[in-house]
Amino acid sequence: MTLMTKKAWIGFSIACAALWTTALGAEGKQVGSNATAGLPAARGVYYHAASGWVTLPTTVLLPFLDSGFKEMIGVGSRSAIAEMPGPHAAIRIIDPRPTFYVRGFSTLSGLYLVRAIEKQDYRELRMSASYRAQRPYFRAKDLNDIELEPVASDLVAVTPRVDLKPGEYVVASVLEPGYRWIRLGFEFGVSGGTSGR
Repeated sequence: MTLMTKKAWIGFSIACAALWTTALGAEGKQVGSNATAGLPAARGVYYHAASGWVTLPTTVLLPFLDSGFKEMIGVGSRSAIAEMPGPHAAIRIIDPRPTFYVRGFSTLSGLYLVRAIEKQDYRELRMSASYRAQRPYFRAKDLNDIELEPVASDLVAVTPRVDLKPGEYVVASVLEPGYRWIRLGFEFGVSGGTSGR
């Protein structure tokens, strides 16, 4: 097991307790709209595929600082890395501009669509962390602009403003405002193809 994988496993274990307590208190409400008919009531991120509603798999994103020369001398910004197991997400989408429905997460704390970096046996999200920052932040070059459309009090539709290139992505949300370093990632991959747009 690599050092980074060991760190990710330890971080995952720590973050599970916070995730578990948050999930226990979450309750959703069924929406009556035709576009969201049949949408599950549980907290999560959903995509409407031809076969019906699909729940995006959740990953706890707990970044670890990537030590280096800058950190040793205390200048500039530091790098932080969060890993996701496997070289590809289990959910593959052909539509390059999919709409996701996010239920039960505050968009005020930050909702992001982030491109992941593919490695041989895992995917990673690189973040920057300044010495003054309270938490790491996603790199601008990995972020995709999104449109947020409120659907109900606890439901928002999220759509990228432009077509996504084939690759690995995450819809990322803060677990809870008090857990500044822990985020939830809802994974998916975009395969090459045409959407008819």
